[in-house]
Amino acid sequence: MEGWPQKFGPFVKVDRMIDRLWRSLKYECVYLRAFEIG
Repeated sequence: MEGWPQKFGPFVKVDRMIDRLWRSLKYECVYLRAFEIG
């Protein structure tokens, strides 16, 4: 497991970016739905 970060470093960064994007999209959808309902 010592060489793990070197091999998968870029993938971990991409995964975090995707996670952040997904969360922001989810929250945006929730806020839009709440706004529509009033």
